[in-house]
Amino acid sequence: MEVLGRLRSDRVLLRPAPSREEFLLAGPCGGRPPKHGGEFRMKDETSWGEPAHLTSTATSRYGTAVASCWDRLHPRLGRRSAWRRFDLEHTFRMWKQTLGWAVPKIRDPYAADRWTWLIIIAYARLRLARLLAGDLRRPWERPLSPERLTPARVRTLIPSVVSSAWTRR
Repeated sequence: MEVLGRLRSDRVLLRPAPSREEFLLAGPCGGRPPKHGGEFRMKDETSWGEPAHLTSTATSRYGTAVASCWDRLHPRLGRRSAWRRFDLEHTFRMWKQTLGWAVPKIRDPYAADRWTWLIIIAYARLRLARLLAGDLRRPWERPLSPERLTPARVRTLIPSVVSSAWTRR
């Protein structure tokens, strides 16, 4: 299982701040050390620098696929742009409350990792099952197209998805 995230193409990330020794070696510039390092602009490949990891693979459909990874980048928070923390908080809330991520009292770190991956797989399956689920909703919920259904709403539809899968056989 691999976890993949997407960023907008006009996003600007920041590198970590240089260490105090690197800051002092840069020359007498005065003032306090910077909080952030250089910029990583998604649109400007010259700002990327060398990736920490680089891998490529040949695919039958798309030719050669190349994936690059840069370490320790963090988003710039601006006044006008919102950092979508709301989505993250609700995802973790669903993992904990609905899927039972924090329920077992696991002492072994490897078992905790396996449990976390099981929860991620369950969440991914809910995301994939939304195309199978019809728009069965509670009276107070607004109608949504299948591609816009949330994992929590799909979870309530699982009995109907399973029964419809059995009737199709």
